Amino acid sequence: MPPSASDAARKESAGASSPLPDLPGGPLRPYRRRASFDWKQMAAFIEDGDLIQFKSRIFTAFEHDPLFARLPGEELSLERYRELTFLRCKRLFEYDFLRLEDILEKPLKIMVLITCLGMYDWSLGAKYLLNSQVRTTQIKNHNTCSCRVGSSSSVLPSSSS
Repeated sequence: MPPSASDAARKESAGASSPLPDLPGGPLRPYRRRASFDWKQMAAFIEDGDLIQFKSRIFTAFEHDPLFARLPGEELSLERYRELTFLRCKRLFEYDFLRLEDILEKPLKIMVLITCLGMYDWSLGAKYLLNSQVRTTQIKNHNTCSCRVGSSSSVLPSSSS
């Protein structure tokens, strides 16, 4: 049964307000048109609009940054792969996708960011997570350190046997 005019209008109105881009044309287009549901509405139902926009922001940055460009079938030496992962991780910190205020407002953004990084490259996701956690821990420990320079007291408790 072909879609009615109201179905087409519903799909167009949903697409206009959605941050999700339309899927490219291709051999699956006839099957997509025959679908009994709108995939953009389903995505909006499953995930919050803010998270969808956050994902879109991440992937758009990856698409427009030449550092994240990859060639199909590209084989890199281990040294070059590590170097690129380091440079990409550094660039992620420059983008500052996730600030403390964002995390406090919506904690799921951490999971979304790591998932998006994993879709691109899991080693980049792991490196970014480890570096951001180390940095956060260092800042936290620096602010709460009660050690005194030149103190004669031991940092570790002495064991009395």
